[in-house]
Amino acid sequence: MASRRMKVVVLGGGVAGLSAAWHLAEAGAEVVLFERKDRLGGRASSFTDEKTGESIDNGPHLFMGLYRQTRKWFAKMGVQDRIPFEPHLRIPALLSNGTRTVYGSGRMLPPLDFIMSLMVFCHSLDEKLRVLSLLKVLLPLPLKLDDITIAMWFDRMKIPRAVRQYSLEPLAVSILNQEPSEASAYPFAKSLRKTMMSGRNTPGIGLARVSLDELYVEPAAGFIRDRGGRIKCGVSGTGLLISGQGRVAGVALSDGTATEADAVVSALPPWDFARLAGAYAGLADFADAVKEMTPCPALSVHLWLDTDMLDDELASLPDSVFHWVYNVGHLMSTGKIGRQHLCLLRLCASHLMGKSSAELVALALEDIKHVAGRSGRVKVLHSRVDWEQNASVAFHPGSERVRRRAIRPMPGLFLAGDWVRPGSAISFENAVLSGVNAARNVTALKSVK
Repeated sequence: MASRRMKVVVLGGGVAGLSAAWHLAEAGAEVVLFERKDRLGGRASSFTDEKTGESIDNGPHLFMGLYRQTRKWFAKMGVQDRIPFEPHLRIPALLSNGTRTVYGSGRMLPPLDFIMSLMVFCHSLDEKLRVLSLLKVLLPLPLKLDDITIAMWFDRMKIPRAVRQYSLEPLAVSILNQEPSEASAYPFAKSLRKTMMSGRNTPGIGLARVSLDELYVEPAAGFIRDRGGRIKCGVSGTGLLISGQGRVAGVALSDGTATEADAVVSALPPWDFARLAGAYAGLADFADAVKEMTPCPALSVHLWLDTDMLDDELASLPDSVFHWVYNVGHLMSTGKIGRQHLCLLRLCASHLMGKSSAELVALALEDIKHVAGRSGRVKVLHSRVDWEQNASVAFHPGSERVRRRAIRPMPGLFLAGDWVRPGSAISFENAVLSGVNAARNVTALKSVK
């Protein structure tokens, strides 16, 4: 009998779900993707601002040259020209006293180039020698780093304050979307090693010139449909279909129907997966462990101003309320209102959730005036405040042990998501790569007869 196409259900239409579905479709599988929300993209998608008509991302994203799987995926979709990368890692930092500095690497052989870039912030030979202790990340990393925070790790190595504040801590926030005082040191140390060894041929930062929907959501969805796949928004999984052999054989859905499949890929965040899987004996212990993972909210404040305040396309704000500022109008040629459209991003923003939109806009304006060295009046012509409540997974100390169990919890069930891969950072790249790995693991099963 001739082989038939393997049928795979993918739950979740965020980055990981779209990556898994795209790569499954590429491999010839019949894909059915279900997304609970009314649009695809999850935490990396776009919507339209009512007043300006501009396409707004639900959280600005920067892409690192280290994102090799992401760049490969974008090249396959033919969208790589929509996100140009700088030749070397170079990130401006704007300080609250109005001064500007730059950190990066790429001029020397690794890891020397990265270490030398940190020494720019050192004031003595002793401080430079302490920076050299970071070379320990090139050795096998002990799992005990998962027992301490990034800040505690820096304390133990006596990393100079300026090196931490203006380089390593912004890098840690961009990698883990979490404060160094709260995040596990293990995944950051592993990512730091990759950054150190990236080499002169690895591109630096990439910033999209189009919305996230145009960059990857619509091209990915179009490819899946062109390969015979189906995408249903507004429908979520409410349960798993379990065969007599104890294998996951499909999903029950929120619209009262069920879909049988040869395999199921869950690209849900851990708290949603725990609710879906917790009722099943074979998954209960794992679901309980996953419940320990909690979300981190992210805050974006868009400002349309009557004057130009920023020359850079992107800059970190190491001693401000917000972590990053994006020159959205310059990146995407918007600017239908005013002279400049900026977006200030605060990751791990739980402590700001009690503030009103007006208060948050005032904080954002105060930050940008400080780093721009402006004391006069600046008029905000339009603003918007956007919260992404589940922007990322908080990886507190101890979380690495949970992640090491997240590869394939039950026959027929596969997991994808930036939280899944052990030792990895929380990033677009790891969401993409988790989808690639899930697709590979599914297609490695025996052909369906």
